[in-house]
Amino acid sequence: MNRALGIVTRPAGNAVALGVLLLLLYLPTVRFDFVDYDDGVYVFKNEAVLNGLSADGLAYAFTTVDGGSWMPLTWLSHLLDTSLFGPGPTARHAVNAVLHALTSALLLLAWHGLSGCLWRSTLVSALFALHPLRTESVAWIAERKDALSGLCLALGLLAYRRYLDTRDRRSYLLLALSLTLGLMAKPMLVTFPLVLLLLDFWPLQRFGNSWPDVRRRAWPLVREKIPLLLLAFTASAVTYWSQRETGTLSHWSNGLFARASDVVANLIFYLVKIFAPVDRTVLYPEHHLSTGSFVAATVVLVAISLLAVRRAFKQPWFAVGWFWFLITIAPVIGIVPVGMSMVADRYTYLPSIGLGLALVWAIGNWWPATQGARRAAIASSVLLLGGFAVLTHLDLKRWQNSRTLFEAAIRVAPHKVAYDNLACHYLLHENDADRAADLATRAIELDPKFGPSYSARCVARASLGDYARAKQDYDLAVRFGDRPIRLQSAPLPGKTRRETPEAEWEMFAASIRLEPRTADGFVARGENRLKLGEPDLAIADFSRAIELNPDSAAAHNGRGGAYNFKADSAAAIRDATRALELNASLADAYTTRAIANTRLGKLALALADNQRCVELSPTNALPYLNRAVTWLQLKDYDRAWQDVERCRALGGRPHESFLRALSDASGRKDSPKP
Repeated sequence: MNRALGIVTRPAGNAVALGVLLLLLYLPTVRFDFVDYDDGVYVFKNEAVLNGLSADGLAYAFTTVDGGSWMPLTWLSHLLDTSLFGPGPTARHAVNAVLHALTSALLLLAWHGLSGCLWRSTLVSALFALHPLRTESVAWIAERKDALSGLCLALGLLAYRRYLDTRDRRSYLLLALSLTLGLMAKPMLVTFPLVLLLLDFWPLQRFGNSWPDVRRRAWPLVREKIPLLLLAFTASAVTYWSQRETGTLSHWSNGLFARASDVVANLIFYLVKIFAPVDRTVLYPEHHLSTGSFVAATVVLVAISLLAVRRAFKQPWFAVGWFWFLITIAPVIGIVPVGMSMVADRYTYLPSIGLGLALVWAIGNWWPATQGARRAAIASSVLLLGGFAVLTHLDLKRWQNSRTLFEAAIRVAPHKVAYDNLACHYLLHENDADRAADLATRAIELDPKFGPSYSARCVARASLGDYARAKQDYDLAVRFGDRPIRLQSAPLPGKTRRETPEAEWEMFAASIRLEPRTADGFVARGENRLKLGEPDLAIADFSRAIELNPDSAAAHNGRGGAYNFKADSAAAIRDATRALELNASLADAYTTRAIANTRLGKLALALADNQRCVELSPTNALPYLNRAVTWLQLKDYDRAWQDVERCRALGGRPHESFLRALSDASGRKDSPKP
């Protein structure tokens, strides 16, 4: 027993235990779906990511500023996920959890190496890892960048400790590499060189024990960080450029006082949220301080900072923890005018570490050293961490899918984007246009100039047949910078819309009537004309879409499917092949070409296309059925039956005539499982 307890009181044992605890805590996320809020930008609507690792994918990762910043390491991780695990969300959620667990474990080891205090380092890392504010960074696939940057921070701290021990060039290069990778994951790590200077002050005490020592030793320590500061400066410049290129760089339009007030309000928000993590949401409404509140809050923040400086040599942990928080939160509190100076739980991922270490060391230094006090400290720590774990577990539920996320958001506080996204969800995935129109109206009430909600209400009203008011909403959407056609985006992977073909027809026909110059509406209407058995009209729609957008893979594939409907196999193969030239991961195009090749008797080509379709859509029943048809013609009856069984397991229903033909040819009686 004593031996077992000894294992978990070593740094590696504590780190492993914390990592395993986190994996168990975040295990439910592997059952969660994508959310239609930035996950599409990073994964399920991003063709470059869905194509996986390739030469084009690598070029995309290192050149794109999608998402608002240059972060190639984050993009490479998403590309690798696709190549290893496919396009679905399950493995991506698991990877996020593993990265967070690894970050927390390495942070424990790093802080122990810097401070020499095992249990305080363990408690600092556990507070960071289990805090309910972490759910946004871990359960949200789009926030992969948080865990990656945190991992690089922990690796950088370990490399810094090694550099101080060895003083060799290789260790410094490892330190610089850690920072470089962190900046390539998320530019928020630009403050890392300043964090190292804080650690030089304490616990490393490289600045000495008095202000004269600090003045004498400051320049050599700063000079040592110059290569790292240059990396951070370069990353800041690239981030500024990328924000400007993507249109997210704002101006000082509200005036200096208003901007300063927002900065102070954001700091107070984060302090309150870290110490009282209640009423969490993915979209916080704008918050502002009155003049009196701004003055009072500023006085409090300045007083804390002055106190930290005054007590810097007597309680250095307080100064380091406080300024760690201020320095690392600086890029996202509105000092630099990027975006709307919004607040978000994810922005506390690295800054909260500083407050945690200040709190833990304060308690450790002030707590009585008696045996009873130690037991009380252990019990209090267990209760606090247990409470955090429970809150985190309960908070994960809102991240299950788009509906749960945005319904939870509007329960906490009204927000136009939450109402708008929920309206789009009900319109596209729930077939509830009435509910969608009501939600869009709520968003418009909050902001009468919010174009996207006019778009949502436009298509909702059009699908209900209210074309007159839909046209009014369309005009307002255009006036405020949006287009209703945006709602014809693909559903989440593995999901299907529940509308009937006739209901979809009304939606997309209305959109074409309102805006006849966009290709997407013609593609959608062509697809539904095929469902209604009108191939000639479908071909006309797909052809019109191709005229408007010659690079639309969906339009070429749709027309190929319509040609298959008319038994024009040569034309179907031509269009499907063109679709695959435009998008090599379009599974439906392989099916289109396989059907045509099967009709022409080119079974080897058909089998290859069916196989590729199965690889791209392993959870879709139809590709297995199509491949079973090809196996039947190749007289490989065992494999045909295997695909039939797989098709059924995924919810497919093979046609009775095909099953009879397979039974007659194979001599095997079909006996499907109930």
